Amino acid sequence: MKSVRTAFALIAFSLAAADAAAGQDLVITDAWTTPSLTENATGAVFLTVTNNTDKSVSITGGSSPLADRVELHSMRTTHDGMMSMDRLLQAEVPAMSRLQFKPNDLHVMLIGIKHKLKAGDTLPLTLQLARQSSISTQVEVRPLAAKLQTEDTEEAQEEAAEETPAPKSHLRKKH
Repeated sequence: MKSVRTAFALIAFSLAAADAAAGQDLVITDAWTTPSLTENATGAVFLTVTNNTDKSVSITGGSSPLADRVELHSMRTTHDGMMSMDRLLQAEVPAMSRLQFKPNDLHVMLIGIKHKLKAGDTLPLTLQLARQSSISTQVEVRPLAAKLQTEDTEEAQEEAAEETPAPKSHLRKKH
């Protein structure tokens, strides 16, 4: 009987270790947002998620104690040249690749920010993954000039993105 309990304990430990290792294989870098002008505002978070595993990973949402809701959104240009924002049900990070959340493109939307964000602040963000796991990071609040500089270098980012395989199509929900 003792050997059965030991076997179950080893199996449980192995499963927990596998989950922990999976979390380390997914890395969030360069997470940032801009200051909010008021409380209860919305804001976009930009970041890069790198998947060092041999399987794709689905991001299905997020949370932050500083926002009422966290959603995945994408910007696109409509047939008449207008920008449109869509809520995504998930974003796929391909195996051994990265997915960039950047201005005027894929981003994490903070809805109902609970207090004004100032340059230099940080806020916690957790991204929910399929299979009921998650990964957390700290988001840096950068001066508004950071967004403008990022948009100025968008061409360089697009060139870098061309070197990265395109993510699988996202499920869209009109916002």
